[in-house]
Amino acid sequence: MIVMEKTKDIVILRTLGATRTSIATLFFSQGLMVGLAGVCLGFAGGIALTRNLNSIAAWLEGTFGFSLFPSSVYYLDQIPTQINAADITAVMAATFLLTILAGTYAAIRAARLSPVEALRYE
Repeated sequence: MIVMEKTKDIVILRTLGATRTSIATLFFSQGLMVGLAGVCLGFAGGIALTRNLNSIAAWLEGTFGFSLFPSSVYYLDQIPTQINAADITAVMAATFLLTILAGTYAAIRAARLSPVEALRYE
């Protein structure tokens, strides 16, 4: 989406002398930064949610007046949670790998953008 939104900017950079490699590097680094921020925020949010899940469920039950996990159905007095470092590492690695692949695709697409073709449809 960023490549589609920044078509005019890419054309301006290309006409000012930016190489395809510099455009690709720019978009790839932007994709890495966004992906890294997403992975870090997801990690922090997931750990915070997991550590406080029972208190959040108690707050929701008290605020809205219904039971999320009725003990008569689930036979549990609290929601069992366990933080597994291997699972977290695997999910974070897979997520970061997917952001690298998406960033690579965007970088290649931005680098291949022809100034003449882009300006024709603007």
